[in-house]
Amino acid sequence: MDPLSRLAERLWWFTTGGDPGPLLEDAAVDEAQAVLEAALRAGPDGQAEVLDRDAVACAALVHWFRYTALPRGSAKVTTCAASPWRGPSGSTIPVRSPSA
Repeated sequence: MDPLSRLAERLWWFTTGGDPGPLLEDAAVDEAQAVLEAALRAGPDGQAEVLDRDAVACAALVHWFRYTALPRGSAKVTTCAASPWRGPSGSTIPVRSPSA
């Protein structure tokens, strides 16, 4: 199964059954990164160009649901170093670390 299909399955388990387990696995972040790498490319100005909006939306939902799945106060907010979602300043999206 390709990374996008695996992410969609993880999202299905969370949205239909409320099970955050598949989203909190480390493999979910790796799959989201693989999906983003396939769905984005650097444009001539260095900014990301979107090749597949649905894939980007799927990866974004995985990151967002991972962030919201952990109870407040149970984990510290860290920066996802693996995230290719970098702004002009080089900042990355924040995620809660399950290992905190």
